[in-house]
Amino acid sequence: MDGEKTREPPASVQVYFSFVEPVVGADGRCIRSLQSFRHDMTPDAGSVLVLFEDSKVFGVLSWKERFSDRQVCLAQIKQQTGSLVIAQCSQDGRYAVLGDAGGRLCLIEFRDFSRAGSATNLKAQQLVGKRLELKACSRSGVISRDNPLERVRVAHTLASSGMDCAYTSLRWWMCSIQDQQKQFILAGKQDGSLNVRGCKLLYRKKM
Repeated sequence: MDGEKTREPPASVQVYFSFVEPVVGADGRCIRSLQSFRHDMTPDAGSVLVLFEDSKVFGVLSWKERFSDRQVCLAQIKQQTGSLVIAQCSQDGRYAVLGDAGGRLCLIEFRDFSRAGSATNLKAQQLVGKRLELKACSRSGVISRDNPLERVRVAHTLASSGMDCAYTSLRWWMCSIQDQQKQFILAGKQDGSLNVRGCKLLYRKKM
């Protein structure tokens, strides 16, 4: 009938908001990007790499127990000159490559990083690479004394060749060639150039 409108059942979409809180130590800067470490994250366990707008600082948000236990750790690459603009993680979450506004790429090793926020034995093995400049760390909004990013190292730094311009896109590519696993970083720049870089990662056995 003209006077009656057909009523459709509401869509079965449910949205849950677990928490909303500022990042301690980020000085209110807006979040530029979130990059997941692994593809098998769940509400009970997961980590994401966080970049901030116009900032040299990056962070790692880790959670467990359905987001009730949250940790945000901040750090900065020493002698960093430009703001971080892009990031990409390896498929297994052990490495991440960060790009800054000046066209520099840094390969960061997260192998010994405790995403669960538990204490680690710093004397268990010698860590290879340059240390990070540690910043604030908080758990569920409360400042924590320890920062698990102390276990993270800069494995390699690659300066830009030619004109200094920012990377706009990064992709981590893994393939098998003659029964060997090869990894590449595909990097696109602001000037329209595309770089393909081979990446030889050494996976150390756990002690």
